[in-house]
Amino acid sequence: MTMILYRGFSSLLLAAAASFSLHAYAQPAAPAAPASTATSASATKAASDSTVLLRGPAGEVTLGQVRAAIQVIVPVSQRENFFANPRNIEQMALSIYIRQNLAAQAKKQGLDQQPEVARAVTFAQQHALSDLWLAKKSRENEPTPAQLEKYAQSVYDSQPATASEPKSAADFASKRAELMEQARTKVLNQSRAEVWNAAQAGAEPDAEAIAASVQPAAEK
Repeated sequence: MTMILYRGFSSLLLAAAASFSLHAYAQPAAPAAPASTATSASATKAASDSTVLLRGPAGEVTLGQVRAAIQVIVPVSQRENFFANPRNIEQMALSIYIRQNLAAQAKKQGLDQQPEVARAVTFAQQHALSDLWLAKKSRENEPTPAQLEKYAQSVYDSQPATASEPKSAADFASKRAELMEQARTKVLNQSRAEVWNAAQAGAEPDAEAIAASVQPAAEK
């Protein structure tokens, strides 16, 4: 089977990486450094979900499909920087292509009518929707720049000075961005945890049903 990479694939991958911060699937990233005019133009062009990243006999894979896939496959902690590496995008696009090819073959044999397929689709939808909701609720508690600045200064002031690293305005300025990002990440993760834990309210595991579902471990 011959698979054809979309013409200008490398450029599209780079542009997709540069444009990811424009898309609101994951939690908002920290402000990025200004890109060059050429890069910004390419990123804008490639930002559309309909951008074709890969095509072959089994069909095409778009940027929108990759963006949707990471909501199900990639851990939340890794999503924000996923599009920073073109190799990640290429591998995800290829994985999607392979799976849609195999799925098409399975469908021809009627396997799409199996009950486990419907269950998997339902789970994937719930997984994506719940992650989007968690991200939305986290953004509602996004710290203000003033709050982050205050946190950064507080943490810096609490750290002891050393002979090799005496405290100074210049030293704080060099660590300010990192400390502010640490604060932002902490607040957003805390917010996610609160929403996640609140969603468990009223859930009562059935110990007997769980025990009856236990199966012996497979022999190695």
